[in-house]
Parts: sequence; C-alpha cells; structure tokens
Amino acid sequence: MCAFYLGAGHNPNRYTGNIDVAIIDFDGEQAGKCFLDAFRTTSPGNRTLHWRYKYPDEYGNSVNTTQQSVNDGEVWAVVVLQPNTTSTINKSLSALINSTTLVTYPLVNTFPVLVIYDEGRNPFTQNIFVLPPIRAAIATANNLYSQTLRTTIISNLSSTSSSSTNRTLQLQNTLRLRSLLVNPLAIEYNNLHRALPYVGQFATTIGYIYLFLVTTIMVGSTIGILMPFIGKIHYVDLILCHVLNKIFQSLMISLIYSLIVLWLFHITSARQFMQYWMFNWLSTTLLSIIVSFFLTNFGAFANIFLVICVVIMVSGATIQISLELSSCFFRYGYGIPLYHVINGGRHLLFGSYSRFGINVGVLVIYLGMMIIFTVLTIIFWTKKHQQEIRKKENETNMNNTITDDIITIRL
Repeated sequence: MCAFYLGAGHNPNRYTGNIDVAIIDFDGEQAGKCFLDAFRTTSPGNRTLHWRYKYPDEYGNSVNTTQQSVNDGEVWAVVVLQPNTTSTINKSLSALINSTTLVTYPLVNTFPVLVIYDEGRNPFTQNIFVLPPIRAAIATANNLYSQTLRTTIISNLSSTSSSSTNRTLQLQNTLRLRSLLVNPLAIEYNNLHRALPYVGQFATTIGYIYLFLVTTIMVGSTIGILMPFIGKIHYVDLILCHVLNKIFQSLMISLIYSLIVLWLFHITSARQFMQYWMFNWLSTTLLSIIVSFFLTNFGAFANIFLVICVVIMVSGATIQISLELSSCFFRYGYGIPLYHVINGGRHLLFGSYSRFGINVGVLVIYLGMMIIFTVLTIIFWTKKHQQEIRKKENETNMNNTITDDIITIRL
C-alpha cells in the first residue's frame, strides 16, 4: 500500500509536459522574438512544460482577458509579453544615445512580462513545478534580449564618438538605465488566489483524511450500539436509526470542523461559512456511509479494506501534486470522491479554479449510490442474522421438546 501511494508521486519530472501554460506575445517585435525563442529552446525534463503558444487576437487583443484561461482551468498559468515593449525600450535607448536630456526608466508602471497563475489550485504543483520553468525561460529571454540591446548601444555609441554628443550625459543616462540593460524583461506576478494562510492548505489535505478517520470511529461505535437490537427491533427501524444517526453526527462533526478552519482562516462571511459547512456536511456524510458499507459487509476484515480504500483514494486525490504529474494510471482519481472533496474545499477556501458544480454533483451521486447499496446490504445481513436467530431458537425448542418427551416416556 505504501508503494502504491508513493507511486502516485514518483518522478513527477517525467510528466511536466502535461502541465499546460499559455505563452502570448503581444509585442510582436524584437523583444517578442527573444521571448518566444527562449520558451521554444527550453531543455526537456523539469525545465519545460507544455507551452501553448497563443495569438493576441484569441483574447481580443487585450491583456486583461488572458487571466480567464487560468480562472477556467484551461491552463495552469499565462505568460504575457506586454504590447509595445520593444518600441518603449527603443525610445529610451535612442534618448540615451542622443543624450540631449536625462532619461528615466521607461517601465515603471507596467512590467514587460506578466505571469498569471492560481496558487490556490494546488500550491505544491504551482510553486515547485509550474513557476520555476517559467522563471528559467524568462531568464533566458532576458539574456538574449539584453545582449541584443548592449550590442546595439555599443555600435551606436561608437558611431557617435566623433560627434558633439555630451559624453557626461551619455554616461549618466547609461547608469540610469542599467537595470533596463541588465533585466529588460522584468516580471510582474499576478497570483489570482493565494494559498494562505497555511491552515487552508492543511484543511484541504490532511484535514479531510482526519475527517475520514473520525467518521470511521463514529460509525464503528454506532454499529456496536445497534448490534444487540438485531432481531429485537424491526430491521426498517434499525436502518432508519442508523442512517439518521449518521446524518446528524456528520452535521455536528462538519460544523465543528468548519468553525475551526474558518476561525483560523479569518473568514467572517456568513455566506462563505454556510457554503463551507454544507459542503463539509455532504462530504462527511458520504465518508461515513462509505465506512458503514465496509463495516457492514466485511465485518472483522473491514479495517483492511478501509485501509486499501483510503490509500487508493488518497493516491488519486491531489493531496500534494496534481494528477497531471502522475502516471496515467492514477487518473482514476478524477472519478473518486476524495478528489472532489479536496478540490471543492480548495475552491471554497481560496476561490481557486474548480468545477464546483461537478464536484458537488459527483459527491451527491456517490452519496445516493452508497446509501442504496448500504441499505440493501444491511437488509440482507439483518434478515440473514434474524434467520440464524430463528433457526437457533427452533433448534433450542426442538431439543427442549425432545428432552420433555424422553422424560415423559421414562416416567
């Protein structure tokens, strides 16, 4: 089981090509050429992702609309080269060469490169596997473009060596633009949903596993209480008692869990609290019904099957890394409840990308199916247990009758 779990996160660098990142050149000139060349020449392995080169007209020629791709989950990040980057830098270089006045750094209000990402979607994946390759590619673009700019400046300054250009002013302007010459493609990061505070990450990873353990204890204790009443109370009453008990206990556990998380998360919105509480109630109820199903059907071996079930679900639930960084085998995670529990929780806490409607829909379907299966199996085992009790009672009565007959004959 440990090997199975570790296999989900084994050598994720092999699968970084599954991470989609949109690359958009709004400049279309010299800076844009260096920008695109840098991404096209990234080395394979963990230094490259699946670069999806887009045209500005796909976004209505507006930088502001590019973040929608991240919000919709189409890509993990968007890297944009701002429009007019080359012309803005060339104007400053021209002023430096002519040196009639002091020049200022031209990129004060808008950085040339904009990186848009969503840390709340999966903090570990974003910070370890998505952002480093992007930074490496932009660093390469910086070196390429910086060399081009320095070559241009040296060539033009050499051609003006015999002119009456103010050398002192040229030197001052060169010093004022040194950051531009060293780092012409400065980066601005736009993190749509920060994965802070840390309790949010904890709540949507280890927290839900803890809920699973709590529901296991809760269900086990309830079944132990109800077992002596089998055969004494009608099985329909037992089932209703069992199901209603699970729903009520899940309501209380999810309430306590939600209050603790939202208090540590400094969330005071009543609407967000109700959404998070109801979602956790649904999740906890489903987990408790799953545990009931295993305990009802496997008895003493239920713990073994529960451990197997937990490992399988945790391996495909994006606890640490996204499923894109795992082997194709572990893509089964998209269909298991815990994946939808964790990603739905991240959406409610961070506001990050999630098909929340699908998350809730899948959990509701699982809940309905598990309730049906659990009720049917409880009916089956209860009736079987009642038959065994009646059989023992009949055997006991028969033995008593035979004993009475023997005593009567002897008398």
